[in-house]
Amino acid sequence: VFDAGDYSLLCSVPSEDGQMWTGGDFISADKVIIWTEDGQSFIYKLPASCIPASDSFRIDVGKAVENSIPPLLYSVMPKEGKKVLICPPVTRFFYGRRDPFHKLLIQGDSSGRLSIWSIPDDLNDQENMEGLKITMTTSLQEAFDKLTPRPAGIIDQLSVMPNTEPLKVTASVYIPSHGRLVCGREDGSIVIVPATQTAIVQLLQGEHMLRRGWPPHRTLRGHRNKVTCLLYPHQVSSRYDQRYLISGGVDFSVIMWDIFSGEMKHIFCVHGGEITQLLVPPDSCSTRVQHCICSVASDHSVGLLSLRERKCIMLASRHLFPIQVIKWRPSDDYLVVGCSDGSVYVWQMDT
Repeated sequence: VFDAGDYSLLCSVPSEDGQMWTGGDFISADKVIIWTEDGQSFIYKLPASCIPASDSFRIDVGKAVENSIPPLLYSVMPKEGKKVLICPPVTRFFYGRRDPFHKLLIQGDSSGRLSIWSIPDDLNDQENMEGLKITMTTSLQEAFDKLTPRPAGIIDQLSVMPNTEPLKVTASVYIPSHGRLVCGREDGSIVIVPATQTAIVQLLQGEHMLRRGWPPHRTLRGHRNKVTCLLYPHQVSSRYDQRYLISGGVDFSVIMWDIFSGEMKHIFCVHGGEITQLLVPPDSCSTRVQHCICSVASDHSVGLLSLRERKCIMLASRHLFPIQVIKWRPSDDYLVVGCSDGSVYVWQMDT
């Protein structure tokens, strides 16, 4: 905490366990709340030397930092309450502008959960070890689970069988240029439907709901198990033929389809794990690479699959850890692979 007049250090608190402070705010004239990157929050009572209304204001200026650590009142989120997230949570303090003037600490995380703590005015250190109890928490999943009736999936009406649950959609891509929605399902099938008519079935009631097989659709069958990703390359770059749709599945295969005829054009079987990503190389790559798509699999391999030659022109499969990011350096014909352990591999694409 600094004096806003001359930026003199009034008091300081080091973070614990290598965590970094990411934010904080005043909750009253003599109390502050600060939080770390992992979502833990702490409420401290400022010493009299930090309070302008006190006779002891600024008496600690210039003294050792160790003597200026304020006492901890509350640990808002104990460590045992943490869970593994794909990215740090976001924490904010809000002070109500209307009566009653609630003081709220709000935290949202990557799992879709929102947690709220109401901070009382009469804080003391009696519950320091237990932490401030949460006031309310909810998540997107809980909100969906409470909906009655449950919302229907976009193509549930095409997959309902007697006494069975609808097939889950595991991958999808919308193709605006053709007005089509492509959905890959858990049984390996791919359904192509007109997007507008499919939305009508979900949102509007009428005679169309009684028609068997409505909306008109096409089913592609080639994968033996769940479809994990879909790519319509022409939507990313016009250099690709607008007929081709690419799909990847749990069965380790990548399939090239003709979306107009429904014909399976080719199956690429070069990976040893399920396909996790399908990417399009930049336009500045070599002519040969421009006719390829990039596939990433769970066996830590990356492939360049040529749609024109119908074969894999490069397979990079010596990575020891899961692949997190793919970057391109077309001027040097390099494909750069970043892994979860921080290692980086550089591969030459066309030679």
